Amino acid sequence: MGRLLRHDRSEAFITFMVDSINRFVNAPNSEIREHIRNLFGTDEVFNIVSGSGDRVRKLTQLYQRQLGTVGRYVRSFEMRDRNDKVIYYLQFVTKHQLGHLKMKEAMWQVDSEGDFSFSDATDPSQQILFRAEHEKQLFEILIGSFKGQTVDVSQVRQFVREQTAYIDKHLTQSLLYGEGNSKLQVKDVKKDGKKRRRNTFPDGTIVTFSA
Repeated sequence: MGRLLRHDRSEAFITFMVDSINRFVNAPNSEIREHIRNLFGTDEVFNIVSGSGDRVRKLTQLYQRQLGTVGRYVRSFEMRDRNDKVIYYLQFVTKHQLGHLKMKEAMWQVDSEGDFSFSDATDPSQQILFRAEHEKQLFEILIGSFKGQTVDVSQVRQFVREQTAYIDKHLTQSLLYGEGNSKLQVKDVKKDGKKRRRNTFPDGTIVTFSA
C-alpha cells in the first residue's frame, strides 16, 4: 500500500474482512502471524489480541490509522446485510482531495434499499448511515467545530469535504437548517461586496455560528 500511495493521484478501495482477521490473528502458526503483521505493518495488532474491549472495532481502527500513514484521506465504511449485521468493512485511502470527494459522491449515489446498506465508520462517535436526510446531524458537527465563530463558507466547505462523510449538497441543506432555526447568522453582503442570493451559500458568504 505504501508503494501504491507514493503516487499523489493513486487511491485504493480495500475490502477489509475483519471477522476473518479476528479469527486468525492469534493463531500459533508463525507464518500466519507474519502475514497478519505485514497486513497491518505493525506489531501493535498483537497488543489488541492480548487486550480487552471490542477487538473487531479496534482492529478496524488500527488498520484505518495505518492507512493514514501512507495517505492523506482515509474513510472507513461499515457494510451490513439486510438483517443489519456487519459483514465487512471497506477502507478507502488516497492523497488526492478530488479523488476523496468523488468517492464520497459516488457512495451517496448507491442504492441502499437492496440487500446491503452501509455507514461511514471513520469516526465511531459520528457513524453516518447513507440512507436518510442529514442536515441536522451535519449542523451539529459544524457547531462542534465552528461554535461562536464568524467564518467564510469556503472554510466550512473545506472542513466538510476533508473531515466528514458529507458532500456539498448536504452542506447547503445543513446551512439552510441552521439559518432557518436561528442557529446561524448569514450576512446579506458577501466578501466581494455583492449581495448574497437568498438560500445560497457560495464561497465568500460570511456566516456566524451560535455560541
